[in-house]
Amino acid sequence: MFGLYQNFPETIHGFASFSFISSSSELQRSILLALHKLNLKKLYKNSVYSYIPLNSEILFEFGIAEDNIFSYLDDTMLSFALKKVSEESCSRLDFICVIRYYRVTPKKRTPLRFDYYLLRLDFQKKNFEARIFHEKGTRRVSTEDLIIIIAETINEVLTQEESEPITLEYDTYTT
Repeated sequence: MFGLYQNFPETIHGFASFSFISSSSELQRSILLALHKLNLKKLYKNSVYSYIPLNSEILFEFGIAEDNIFSYLDDTMLSFALKKVSEESCSRLDFICVIRYYRVTPKKRTPLRFDYYLLRLDFQKKNFEARIFHEKGTRRVSTEDLIIIIAETINEVLTQEESEPITLEYDTYTT
């Protein structure tokens, strides 16, 4: 089934609840565009990410679920997913997020251990909940930072589309 990962774990490491004003299908469209925008976007070490060494590069890769697999959210998959959510709003969307880390020196780029997160978004009338499970890795970007990065990118897309931003209502994070 599109957007649903059958084996999403019961245990979660991060939770956030957001409210929104637009319709669910418009929000889902914006979420897909935001995650596509984050794909392979390079971020560099700054004070927010305390567990990332200096001179580091961070790259995100998002994939959307379909039964027990995830498909990378490239241009083709984005078009397919946008068509799906425009036809019918989903009550749940599951994603995988791989965060790749590299130490960068003038002579070479050395990969560090990656982080693998599962992200589940459950949609109700005017709010949605984000659940994050840390699959494996060193957790250099915390679940809290990941939710902040995703929410900020969603709000960038919503602002570009002249829609109201999402608002964080509640969050909790475990270690």
